[in-house]
Amino acid sequence: MIRVAAYFQAERRGFEAGHEMDDWLAAEREIREWLATRAAPRRYSR
Repeated sequence: MIRVAAYFQAERRGFEAGHEMDDWLAAEREIREWLATRAAPRRYSR
């Protein structure tokens, strides 16, 4: 997921070289925030 998000970060910037780490870190933040906003799975008691 992070790899794909980093690709889209780079695409938005026009694939300018020298920003690979920035793209990766921004992608990590994006995915972390997305995961944090998802609902927690329900636990079923038996």
